[in-house]
Amino acid sequence: MGGLTGPKMRGESERRGFVWRAEWIVLLLLSALVLLFLAYQVYGLQAGYSYWFDELFSVVAGKLPVGEAVGVYINDPHPPFYPLLLTGWIALFGDSEAATRSLSVIFALGTLWVLSMTVARVGRRVVAMMLVIVLSNWLICHYAQEARPYAALLFVSAMVFAFAVNDRRGPLLLTLVLLGLTHYFGALQAFAYLAWLAAFESRTLRSWLGLAAAGTAILVWPAIFLVVGRGMSLVGGNFWIEATPADALRQSAMASAPWLWDAVDRFAGLVGLDAGAGGLLLRLAAVAGIGILLLVRLRGAGAGEGMRRNVLRAAFVALLTTLGAAAINLHTPVSTDRNFIVMVPLASYLLAEAIAAVWRSRAGAGFAVAGLAVIALVGQLQIRDVMAGRFLPHQDWHWVADAVVAEAGRTGGGTYFYSRWGSGFYHRLSAYYMPEGQEVGIVEMEKLGQLEPGAIVFFGNLVGHLDGARCVTELQQALDARGMLYRAEFANQAARCSNGYVVLE
Repeated sequence: MGGLTGPKMRGESERRGFVWRAEWIVLLLLSALVLLFLAYQVYGLQAGYSYWFDELFSVVAGKLPVGEAVGVYINDPHPPFYPLLLTGWIALFGDSEAATRSLSVIFALGTLWVLSMTVARVGRRVVAMMLVIVLSNWLICHYAQEARPYAALLFVSAMVFAFAVNDRRGPLLLTLVLLGLTHYFGALQAFAYLAWLAAFESRTLRSWLGLAAAGTAILVWPAIFLVVGRGMSLVGGNFWIEATPADALRQSAMASAPWLWDAVDRFAGLVGLDAGAGGLLLRLAAVAGIGILLLVRLRGAGAGEGMRRNVLRAAFVALLTTLGAAAINLHTPVSTDRNFIVMVPLASYLLAEAIAAVWRSRAGAGFAVAGLAVIALVGQLQIRDVMAGRFLPHQDWHWVADAVVAEAGRTGGGTYFYSRWGSGFYHRLSAYYMPEGQEVGIVEMEKLGQLEPGAIVFFGNLVGHLDGARCVTELQQALDARGMLYRAEFANQAARCSNGYVVLE
């Protein structure tokens, strides 16, 4: 009789039993991370902490009449899918913080569900590890609590990844168009996918026509923004973002695995390496290690053609997206950490496959589980710190509004919003948390000298800095230059010095 007998059979049985127990440990770890994620989201939704500036932009635009809203969307440097969806959501559920942010929570939970739909192609073990890695990334927890398009961008990028893995070409092309309509970094990644399909998975005229149609559809909104909107006025470095090609590489790596870079920094500190050259060498070593593990995985006996194609596609798209952003930064800086949330599904899958390369023996399974536990621990420490700032909140427009109303009741002075953008839409934004009937004027820098003592000027989203223990903003500098006396108060928030008010004396 063939097969294993005696000690060999017992050894194989013990190995399989250990691997089985290791898989259950990963599933238990995943369950714990899901519960922690839900706890953060439930707490945030019921806390109802203040919107910050970007969220106010989304919510105020979502409450505008259709004609005005279209004018705002055409000039907004974000495609229209999320704004239009939020407009309908507000019409159904209202504009409270819990109502609007719940849409992002749904997108974040949907991301986990969509990624789990790849289990038939990539296997239960890889899917479980991928979800552990996703839930250890602070970006998903943070942007699930924000009424902005980033959770939607994560969700649609996960849909694209799942359709690609499951070889669903028709839905993939349609979802690539939706990805481009969700965010311009989504459009960048969509073209990276189209480049892969053109180079490796298109052999017929019909397939090429499908690629051309999808690419054309993705370009429609950017063309509208450039020609009809204010897109042309922002190109060439005229946007608020300041980023170099090297910044794009760093931001992409950070968004892909923030826990990894935090762990590298902590290790560098433990062994006494400086944060500059030493930290860079450790980062390069970590990237090289992941690359080596992926090569081992691709050359392994159990690597099928489908798995090789999935790994190579994910690596190709991730690299091309990052290099595309770096190239654009040469002319028009556009990259920020949050834009690279689009990388999370791809990077988490690649990291899961790299860890799977270790999971070949009893010892390897132990190392893999230990590695995942470290990822989860470091990730949760990051998430704890990030969410503390989120819930503080980031900017407390609500507190400023309440404090200004109380101050106006005491002084009887007029209430003004210091604006760098004029009136109109931003006037509505500034008065969002003001009670009905509270008059709020707009004052720009050149008109500050016309205000009377007792006037209250509030501000938000200013770039401020600490001078010792004192916050300093451009508003205070303008008042100081005019020799005007005032008392300044600032909100207790994560973005120090950017929100508050002054009372002229």
